[in-house]
Amino acid sequence: MMTARIATLALAGSAIVFTLCIGRADAKSDASCTATTPSIITHKGDNGTECQAQVIGGGRNKATSHASRSALAGSIAKAGGTADASATDGGQATSEASAGRTIATANGLKAKAVAKVTAGGSAKATASKGAQAVAMAAEECKVRATASGSGSFGQATCSNAGSVITVEATKGSTAEGSDTQSPTCKRLHGGGAKVRSP
Repeated sequence: MMTARIATLALAGSAIVFTLCIGRADAKSDASCTATTPSIITHKGDNGTECQAQVIGGGRNKATSHASRSALAGSIAKAGGTADASATDGGQATSEASAGRTIATANGLKAKAVAKVTAGGSAKATASKGAQAVAMAAEECKVRATASGSGSFGQATCSNAGSVITVEATKGSTAEGSDTQSPTCKRLHGGGAKVRSP
């Protein structure tokens, strides 16, 4: 499993909880991790920067993560999965792929991105400037969540094969989409909330 520092992560509906110690930004604080065989690779940079990449079981798996400037990035790949996580400037990214493809990108302080697939499919989460983005696929489906701006929240989830869900939230707005429930769009501060779902 990931270290508690990288992956003290709880998903409960639309809630994300991370544990992060943030220090002063430093251009030298880069950490990159790659795992392609069963192992846990961890690297630490300056000022709290840390990455971790983990592969579980056999098969063609690849987990990569990159963190810079007081950021945390963690990835897990298994059952033929490919997981990528990237975080900068105090952001936090978690990517987990089981027989699928995940990409999590977090840029900026308090930005949090989570991408997870459990049975194939693909998930991409991109968060910036204090936003939170969650993309989760439980089947051979495709989800994309993008959120930008402090307080923004975007969540895309799918559980039916073939579904495509895309959400985008900006300026503190909320956008949630799935293939099992009606979409939720809450626009705030002149921002946008967009959901594209079946």
